[in-house]
Amino acid sequence: MLLLAIFIVLFVGSIFAHAIYMDAEDWRSPGRRYHCIYEVSVGGLSGREVAGTTVIMVPIPATKEGKFFTPPAQKDPYLSQRLMHEILDWPEQHRKGPYFENSTEVFDNKTISGNWTTFIAETDKGYMYGFRTNETRLDDISFSREFVADYFDIFDPINNGSPVLYPVENVSEISVVPYGDYCHVHLIISHNTLTFSHPHSSS
Repeated sequence: MLLLAIFIVLFVGSIFAHAIYMDAEDWRSPGRRYHCIYEVSVGGLSGREVAGTTVIMVPIPATKEGKFFTPPAQKDPYLSQRLMHEILDWPEQHRKGPYFENSTEVFDNKTISGNWTTFIAETDKGYMYGFRTNETRLDDISFSREFVADYFDIFDPINNGSPVLYPVENVSEISVVPYGDYCHVHLIISHNTLTFSHPHSSS
């Protein structure tokens, strides 16, 4: 009986240990995943008076072939996790793994300061990212979004299907810096794709 009791305790303990470990993995911070930060800053616009619609087009996070990133799939929990979630009465939205937004959800139709509205457009250069406003007096653009991709090749991100800035026209510098168990990838990519358009303007 004692051996049976010890076995049951060890068995139940192993189930909970597995559940705790897998929950920690599933709900780990974005910084421990393929975490990317996309920032856009466009200056020289503030105070300009224009008429009509103003559109700014900039490169968008995509592979060098123009394919958008794929987010990690939402995971179904293991049996051990489901048991622990039920016992601990976890909120329903947390009983499955975290949900990660795709490119459209992350970038499309966002309103930022200056009444700029974002959009994804297919141009003669491929997909690009746009900022549109009907304001007659412009503000500079400052925009930032974070996203998690299901894959990022830290050794050759441009040629191995990782999200960089599309369209890629010229890569002048690539550096990979170790950061704990991870690496910080720094790319300098030059673009000649900024478009500033409106029917009329006055200085």
